[in-house]
Amino acid sequence: PWPDSLALQVQGLVMFETEEAVEYSHRFMRYLILSYVLCLRRISKVIRETFPSHSSLIAARLATLEELEVMEKEGELDMVWWIPLGWCMTMTKNARHKQKIIPSDHKEILRGVVKFKEGLESVEGHDHIQVPPVYKQVVDVAIYFYFALSLIGNQELESHPEMFFPIFLVLKFIFFIGWLKVAEAIAHPFGHDEDDFQIGELISRHIWATGKLLSQCGGPPAPPKKKKVVEETNLETNHSLHCDTLA
Repeated sequence: PWPDSLALQVQGLVMFETEEAVEYSHRFMRYLILSYVLCLRRISKVIRETFPSHSSLIAARLATLEELEVMEKEGELDMVWWIPLGWCMTMTKNARHKQKIIPSDHKEILRGVVKFKEGLESVEGHDHIQVPPVYKQVVDVAIYFYFALSLIGNQELESHPEMFFPIFLVLKFIFFIGWLKVAEAIAHPFGHDEDDFQIGELISRHIWATGKLLSQCGGPPAPPKKKKVVEETNLETNHSLHCDTLA
């Protein structure tokens, strides 16, 4: 799941007139990214290498020491990755009823948080449903054993065979081994290979994009004053007509 939609909802619903509103929006998005990282750290080697410890999360400004200690009281961080999303729900409720920095429609933000959590749960399900290693071993042995016997069984016994090179058997071998390698790549889509999901780049992109979206809370630049431009154009036109008349 991408946090851009939630960043746009926060930008559209929060009244950025006080420091509390700015602090709410930044903490809100920080908790979203923290849940994203903790959830994917279980299934991605890249994320585990990027954020191996508490200090790495604190250095990246995704969490504070106090927040990590509170989460650890509930269990392992990778198992309770949804706690920051609960904090987002509580913050949004308080922003609506106590701080009054969200005038209305705060439920849209709450629905967005729920959808974000559902997206992370669908990704986390990949870690819970794993193919047993023995399945891969059985398939490997069956394929190689089949082609080893085929090399013997497909030999021509005639003195003048029609085909000296087993071209069709070689094509079968290429296709079967290709499908086997594709299955191995699909079974581990969060690794270091070029064809895997670039999770590290995605996290960097999400942090950059959410920061840019929140920085635009002031809105677009003010449009130029049309009346002044029209008056200056009319003055220039009248001046040119006057000069033509004198000439």
